[in-house]
Amino acid sequence: MQTRSVWPVVRLITIYGGCYVVLMYFGGFSWVHNAVLALVLTDVLDRSFAELFRPTPFRPFSLTITPQWHDILFCQGLVDEQQWKALGERHKEMHSSESPNYCLLRDGITITVLGQGLYYFNDMHGFQTSLNSHWPIEELRSDDVLGYTPSLYIKERLMTFPGAGRKPQILAVVELGLVTPDSLKNSTAEWDDRCDIPLGHLPTLALRAETQFESAMDIGAAGLRSLYERTGWKEEEAVFGSVRSHKYFRIRYRSI
Repeated sequence: MQTRSVWPVVRLITIYGGCYVVLMYFGGFSWVHNAVLALVLTDVLDRSFAELFRPTPFRPFSLTITPQWHDILFCQGLVDEQQWKALGERHKEMHSSESPNYCLLRDGITITVLGQGLYYFNDMHGFQTSLNSHWPIEELRSDDVLGYTPSLYIKERLMTFPGAGRKPQILAVVELGLVTPDSLKNSTAEWDDRCDIPLGHLPTLALRAETQFESAMDIGAAGLRSLYERTGWKEEEAVFGSVRSHKYFRIRYRSI
């Protein structure tokens, strides 16, 4: 605590001493004028440094992920046309359009990002320090007690993508995918990565740039577009927030 209280005084004395020496050798003023001008410059420089090194406040935002269920379930062989219709009927039985209960197939996933490493999962009404999570698709729950219910997952990963020339580039991404009864056979537990079926990757840097002005300025519009194109996302027109679409997902960012 004593070090913290002494540091501002030491900083001001250092700045004042530097200003005084510069004015004494290059200003050509009397010592009185040097002392007064050094005080003024010290105040100006101290305020400027404080503003320059002030941490940028994080702007909370919401991220809504809407899976394209028809394409996802068909491509993974989880349903055919007849089963898709039966799934729709089962969904109606379990969840009416006016039901307040959360439904993954109907509502998708909404996450409120409150800060670096602090997330509120709106649909589960819980806080987490990472985005890693699973959501079972209840409409596909097996009647077999020992059967596994297919689930959608989100995981934070480091992925390697082709870079400039032949040099690969490592990117931090948010991976969206499925775990199915068949894929689970490749692993010993649900949390084992070998059972994951990746369907899409959202660059973490792009996610920040969409909502944090300083990050957007750092990466630039061309850099942001390149990140999305590299991972298969396209921009959509939106009245509110920002919307990106993928073969299997649609995401919306909104500031709060």
